[in-house]
Amino acid sequence: MCIGGSPPKDNSAELARQREAERQASITAGRSRIDETFEKFDDKYYDTYTGRYTDHYFPQLDDKYAEAKRKVAFALAGAGGLNSSAGARKIGDLTEAYSKNRTQIADQALSSANGLRGDVESARSDLYSQNSAAADPSAAASSALARASVLDRPPTYNPLGDIFADLINTAATGVAAEKQGYRGFSTGLFEPKSSAKVVG
Repeated sequence: MCIGGSPPKDNSAELARQREAERQASITAGRSRIDETFEKFDDKYYDTYTGRYTDHYFPQLDDKYAEAKRKVAFALAGAGGLNSSAGARKIGDLTEAYSKNRTQIADQALSSANGLRGDVESARSDLYSQNSAAADPSAAASSALARASVLDRPPTYNPLGDIFADLINTAATGVAAEKQGYRGFSTGLFEPKSSAKVVG
């Protein structure tokens, strides 16, 4: 016996499209949660990070430079070479070393900030991938918050070494060696007076 009517409509394709649309909406929502959490990592954030780095090291460098300058001046004065051209060169070397170290600290601050920027973008990309796979906005929000809290860290500081030690040591020994008759800095301050006589 044949029952009339049309066969049931196959709506599986429509259901699949609907599920995919819901999945894409969830992915979009998760990505928005990630972006909201990571929006604090902007240019201003990295500028502040760089500033903290230099604010930590520049005063230390200034203090070490002032101390080194006093020690070099004292050492040169003790050796009788403070007002010599060699003494002036040593003070100039010290100033040059200060400028180089200040530039190096600024470069390291920028490098540290760029390293953090790379870590942040890597974490963001990883979170995007996880979000695309899971399509769970709540999980994306939780993961983003956890990663951001780890990344939101102060710069790492290493001790500033005794960067002027070599210049301090050589300042005194160079003039002192010359005073004792050795080559030293070749200032000419301590060369023996000529005893030669002009014969008429």
